[in-house]
Formats: sequence, structure tokens, C-alpha cells
Amino acid sequence: MTVDVRAQAAFLLALRGGESLDAVEREVLAWRREGIGLVTVEDPEYPSWLRTQPDAPPFLTYRGVLEARDARSVAVVGSRRPSKRGIARAWDIAAVLAEAGWTVVSGLASGTDAAVHRRVLAAGARTVAFVGTGLRHCYPLENSPLEAEIARRGAVVSQFLPDTPPARHQFPKRCALMSESCAAVVVVDAEEYCEARVLAQLALSSGRPVFFAHDVLACRWAEEMAAQPGVTVLSRPHQVPDALAAPALAA
Repeated sequence: MTVDVRAQAAFLLALRGGESLDAVEREVLAWRREGIGLVTVEDPEYPSWLRTQPDAPPFLTYRGVLEARDARSVAVVGSRRPSKRGIARAWDIAAVLAEAGWTVVSGLASGTDAAVHRRVLAAGARTVAFVGTGLRHCYPLENSPLEAEIARRGAVVSQFLPDTPPARHQFPKRCALMSESCAAVVVVDAEEYCEARVLAQLALSSGRPVFFAHDVLACRWAEEMAAQPGVTVLSRPHQVPDALAAPALAA
């Protein structure tokens, strides 16, 4: 389907203001030449599973390809400073989900997130990175090669304009988008104050199942959250796809 760039530019102009339609259209075309796609809520290509969410962003930018099968995705996240055991657990869970045909998503952060993306790519499966910056930036910078590889073989998705630099307030928004885009969230390791905590809280509040590796319960917030309905403490990696395949969750 041909993208109506003029209509997309008009949509952005209505959001942003202060520019001419021709100038915004040139900007969108420049993004496309760099391999950055744009999809707005007015476009048929906007992800159908996200469109129905109450806080769906008005547009997404992306590198790679958005696919319908990403409606069947699981977020696997954790610490930026994981232990060797945490990395091994992240690899095991990511591999099991990939083998079961799930799109595995994460946040392209250092540590666990990067390990998850690399494991899925190594398995030849699909991974999607949700980022908290515009797509002309990579944060952290050392993950630039990984981001490029994900874009070649999956997708890198942002709800920000491409020139948006990193800022602290943007990463909770990234967590909200990831939560709204996934069927479930798996936290493989964590700290007392981390984005994995935000993502788990958002998922649970919207009725999505949350899975914790047992070591995550060392965090007070996780121990308290584990007592709530919808949270499962894992004893083996296959519990995640097995639980999601249950009739009540697969419907």
C-alpha cells in the first residue's frame, strides 16, 4: 500500500504547528531516505493491536519492518547491570519464546535488554526494540551495531521524532508503549529502582500477565507485586509460553 506522505505531513503539522506543510513533507521524505519509516494513527498500517489502547501514541517512527505477527509478542527485560546468572536466564527465556514463535521485544538498554535481543537474533527469530529516543540517536551509543542489526532483521520502534535526543522523562513513555504492545512481560533480573519495575507495574495495571524470575523477589517491590493476581514466579523458562498458550490467555 502506498504511503500518503502529504497526509502524514499534514498530520504532523497539526500536532506540532509552526511550520509549512511543504517543509514537514520534505522532512518526512528525508527520514524515509535514511530508512526511517513513519506511521500515524490515521494510516491503515498503524499496528491494530496498539490502535485500541487508550494511550496509543499518535505516531510511530521505525527502522525495519512492522509486522502483523508482532501482535503476538512478549517483553523480556531486566537490569542494566545483570549478573552472569541473570544473563544466562535471559538467554534461556528469550530462546524458549523464540522457539515457540513469539516476537521477543525489549528496550535496547545495556545489560539484560541487549542480551535478550542478541539471543533472539542468534536463534534466527524476530525481535523488536522499543527505544526512548528519536531514531537519529542511539542510547546507549555502544548498542549502535546491535540496533542496526535489529533494524535489518526485525524492527526498532520509537514514539518520538527522529531528532529527539535522550532524556530521562522519555524512558517511562517507552515502557508504557512496550507494555501496550505486548501480551506479557517477563522480568529476569532487576534492581530496587529500574525501568523493569515500571514496565511490570504498567503491564499488571492493564491486566497483562507478569512473570518474575525467582531472584527478582530480592527487590521489595517485586516481592510485594508477586502477591497480586496475574504475577507468576518462574521455576523454569517454559512456564512462560506454556502459560500464554493456556485458553484463558490465548483467547
